[in-house]
This record gives sequence, structure tokens and C-alpha cells, in this order.
Amino acid sequence: MKYYEQLLRMEVFNLAEVEQLTGSIASAKNLLDRYVKKGFVKKARRNLYYCANFENKNSTANRFVIGSNINNTTFISHHSAFEYYGLAHQTFYELNISSEKLFRNFDFEGITYKYVRSHFEQGVMTPETNSKIRVANLERTVIDCIQNIKLSGGTEELFQCLDSVLILNNDRLFEYLILYDIKFLYQKAGYIFEKYQKNFNVKDEIIKSCQQQVSNSIRYFDEDAREGNGLLIKKWNLIVPKNIEKDSKQGAVEFA
Repeated sequence: MKYYEQLLRMEVFNLAEVEQLTGSIASAKNLLDRYVKKGFVKKARRNLYYCANFENKNSTANRFVIGSNINNTTFISHHSAFEYYGLAHQTFYELNISSEKLFRNFDFEGITYKYVRSHFEQGVMTPETNSKIRVANLERTVIDCIQNIKLSGGTEELFQCLDSVLILNNDRLFEYLILYDIKFLYQKAGYIFEKYQKNFNVKDEIIKSCQQQVSNSIRYFDEDAREGNGLLIKKWNLIVPKNIEKDSKQGAVEFA
């Protein structure tokens, strides 16, 4: 048990990090083999380990720590980031893990760790409360979820999450829009920014910049809008589901 307390403080670790403790790769492999057999260490996936509680053998590392350490570029994103911030309406047993490096999805202790390609490296932060966690900041989380509605948990869940968000940093929002550089994203984001302008304190300039990117083609906000009756928001050339426009003043008209 010479190294157990050190590993416990590390929360999650790989073979190279254990080698730094033991002094050699052979000693590190031997140590991990012994600790895994005794139940003091558990293997989450290939080359990713965490300490188990000495008394009950339960995990000492939470899912956000494990997801943040799959490789050196992984971070918690999309709906999972909303869950981390305590803003999600629902809790899923699937964790969205963005990464610049591809990894295979895997299941561990009832959670599916799902790979999502990261389009850029900006907007990732490490909270002061835990240096082992990497998570998309709130502004990037909002933009990522608007870009990929499915990974936000669906339209209804997205808007319930947005209802819980307070002020957002305008410069960051626009920076991530530019980094994605997708016209349809500007279209959806502009519509949402206008809808939540007071809540998020979004500047008129950002909404106007989004509107300048709107094409002449009418687009569907999501599959629900495409499959059922929707409402056309003329300003944004966007057809949205009726349930998210019931209290809107954005000039919605019936669209079948």
C-alpha cells in the first residue's frame, strides 16, 4: 500500500503517471497489476485507472473526472456540460466527451462515454475546485448545443437548460460562432439570442451580425419542426416547433 495514498490524491491516472511514482515502467506495471487484483485500483478503460475506496471498493473518481482524462484533449461538453453546471433538466447515462483525438465509445459502471469530435480548442476550462476536470465553458456549451441539437438532449431539453442560464459573455459567444463558421448555426443562434436577449444580456450588434448570415432558404430548426406542424419565423427564415414559440413575439406564422 506504499503508493495508495498518492494514487488516491491523483484520482485518475495512466501507466506513465504511475511510472513517475515508481521509477520504472516494470515497477509501474507490477504495482497496477497487484492493486487491480486486490481491488484497490480499477481500470476504467485501456490505460486509464482510478483508485477504489479502501473500505467499500467503490470509485473515488466521478464520471466527469474520468471523462476528462481519457486522453490529454478530452473535455466534458454539450448536455453533459449543462449537467456539470447543474443546469440540465434531465440526467442522462451517456456522457458527451469532446476530443481532438478519436477514441472508442465505452461503457463503465453504468455510464456510456461517447466520443464527440471537437471543432476547435478554445472555450475549455478547468474549474478551481478540481484540476482533474476539463469542461466546456458555459458560452461554448450553449453554442455547441445549438449547433448539435441531438447532443443537447433534444429541443425541449435544450430550451429548459437555457431557461436556467443567466448572463453570458457576448465576446465568447461570437468567438465560437466565428470558429464554427456555419450559416445555419448563425441562423439558429440568432433566433435564440433574440428570444433570450434580456436573460443573456446579448447585445443588438451580435443579433444583427447573426441576421446578416441568414440565407434566403428556409430551414427547419430540428426534426420535430420538419415532421410536424411548425411556425415560421420570417426574420430568421427558420421553422421552429410550436411548443417553443407559444409565448414568442418574434413574428411567428403557421407553417404546415
